[in-house]
Amino acid sequence: MHVSKKLIDLNYCRSCLNETYHMNLRRKDVVILQFPQVCSCCGQVKNIVCGSRGASRFMMYLKVR
Repeated sequence: MHVSKKLIDLNYCRSCLNETYHMNLRRKDVVILQFPQVCSCCGQVKNIVCGSRGASRFMMYLKVR
């Protein structure tokens, strides 16, 4: 599991990350926070991405800096 401080600061849900950074992240590719919070992009209460797993780690490192 890779937890990025920058990802936590973004407070984006998985669907907003996919739209904003043109990625195709699946549920198995990301680590989410324990409790749902308000997404700073769409404003809805959703699961916030705080890290990545496996091969998606490299893709997220390149796109989210």
